[in-house]
Amino acid sequence: MEFLLLLSASFVLDNSVVAAGHDCCPMFFNYDAHGCPTFISKLDIPKQHPTQHVCHGTLPQHGQEGHD
Repeated sequence: MEFLLLLSASFVLDNSVVAAGHDCCPMFFNYDAHGCPTFISKLDIPKQHPTQHVCHGTLPQHGQEGHD
């Protein structure tokens, strides 16, 4: 996974950090016993455009429900 430069970081636990960079998306990291950070997940929920369909083309058109 590629990361932009991280501009800010805050320890949230003894071995966990939340960091954010130029893309303004907070990311969660854990440090292992050797002090090496491991990326866990992004903490931001991406916004979806209201007209964007996840199942485009799989749902019947309005008014055609139950008709083949």
